[in-house]
Amino acid sequence: MQIGMTARTVAVLMGGLAGATPAAARACPGPAVAGQLPGAEPVPVCVEEVRFSADGLSLAGQWFTPREPGSAGPLPAAVLIRGSGPSHRGSVWTETLAGVLVAEGVGVLVPDKRGSGASEGDWRAASFSALADDALAGVRYLTGRPDVDAARVGLMGLSQGGMVAPVAASRTDSVAFVVNVVGSAVPLLESVRFEMLHTFREEGLEGERLETAMALVDTAVGHIRGRISWDDYEAALHGARPVLGDEIADAYFIPTPDHWRWAFFRRLEGFD
Repeated sequence: MQIGMTARTVAVLMGGLAGATPAAARACPGPAVAGQLPGAEPVPVCVEEVRFSADGLSLAGQWFTPREPGSAGPLPAAVLIRGSGPSHRGSVWTETLAGVLVAEGVGVLVPDKRGSGASEGDWRAASFSALADDALAGVRYLTGRPDVDAARVGLMGLSQGGMVAPVAASRTDSVAFVVNVVGSAVPLLESVRFEMLHTFREEGLEGERLETAMALVDTAVGHIRGRISWDDYEAALHGARPVLGDEIADAYFIPTPDHWRWAFFRRLEGFD
């Protein structure tokens, strides 16, 4: 699940960047500017826009460091790996977790996921292996910074990013730690099915409607795995519409055989 931008987050972030006093701004070194991250109390930070490369792509990110007295010197640092879907600057979840680390004296690199924000590429065509390479590119960038303690750089994966982080860490000795925040511990489609069950319950589905929705999820999984033809899936979707209603059917079930999500799930469904 990826939490999108909200007016509150934009207000917190832009209020910190645009409304910083000259004195606070001077406390930040180099090209960084003064800002805040959300939390129980706003976390004062220095924010630097950065770029690094992975797999021939130019990736963008924001480098957050403490703005409190006594935070000078090489810092331990974390590369944050975002969850499924596109990434959005201003995510309350992402920024709050980054703020927790910064408040403890840890620098945090929050990249724009490939194909999101100012990063090149397309996350829809990326495997977990490719996303792991992107995360390691962030690690390499941080270990080359003079304000970072290269021996204390790790990964923090959120949701689907929690599945990617161990893949990245297994490829190098440069990752000092891995933090997995609600990452799945089961195969991808099993976690998707669990998510859909609870999503439908939150939508108010119960009884026959809930059973019909989950049966259709299982039919879609069968089509992803090549066990059920498109014609059979389409017929099942058509038959379920009167029970589910068009709003649920259109919001949660793939309507065409050439939709990018089929290839996306087929690329990732075998990951365990």
